[in-house]
Amino acid sequence: MRSREFVLLKEGMRRMAGLMTDLEKKTIRDLENFSLWLSADEFFAKYPNENRKAWETELDKVTDPAKVAAAKKNIQAVWDKEFNDTSWMSPEEQDQYKQLQAKDKAASDAGTRTYGAERFLKQVFAKKAKFKNAENMLKVHWAPAETVEKLVTGKIPKTVELSVLMAKDYAQSLSTRWGAGQNSVGVVLDGYITIAGRGDLGSDQYKTDAGGTRGQQKYSSRPGQVDPTFGQDTSTHNEALVDNWKIKEFIVPADVPADVVAYLQSTKIPIKSM
Repeated sequence: MRSREFVLLKEGMRRMAGLMTDLEKKTIRDLENFSLWLSADEFFAKYPNENRKAWETELDKVTDPAKVAAAKKNIQAVWDKEFNDTSWMSPEEQDQYKQLQAKDKAASDAGTRTYGAERFLKQVFAKKAKFKNAENMLKVHWAPAETVEKLVTGKIPKTVELSVLMAKDYAQSLSTRWGAGQNSVGVVLDGYITIAGRGDLGSDQYKTDAGGTRGQQKYSSRPGQVDPTFGQDTSTHNEALVDNWKIKEFIVPADVPADVVAYLQSTKIPIKSM
């Protein structure tokens, strides 16, 4: 199965609850009756793609705790299968990845950090990536005003990987404002893509532990989310990481405060008002 279905379930689809068709509502009634007892594969075979996006939202309305637990267990099994899909790598690369992942886990259990699996995934991605597919996509890092200021002034250096939404156009990027929300600014970047996913990579580029050591990136343990083709087969977001970046433009939605707009104008960087 494609990741599209799982991203739709997991990411930001609660707002779709008021837009269900009659068929989708019937799907939810079926869930109350028996469908939560299906295996994950049986469930997804039974219901067409367009009905899945409201499923997680409506699960909140299911009153039987046993059915909720069974459903969550089933869908987690599907996510685990998807996250662990290494079919985009060669058998030799899969073996090497698994060995490095095991070493990373052993080091973590011992209280230290190694990043072998993460580095290896980036190396394989770079070798297989179809960068031409991404040439006309926007690389947008949505951020609050205080973070934008740090990017402009260099308090966050250009060597720090930034998480971006890969969008085919401004409208797609604005539809999610992924990772930041209301009042945020879209920072359009040029730079080198170190890794990209068909959904949420689970990057934690700013997170460190109490000792200042960077945490392990989630994608290092879920290689099925990596997509060297830059496919746009989800309706939520496609995450990539960019380093050696340069700010190309700001996307400024109408709800950005006037003082923030004035600051952005003072930088002399082009602005796209939305």
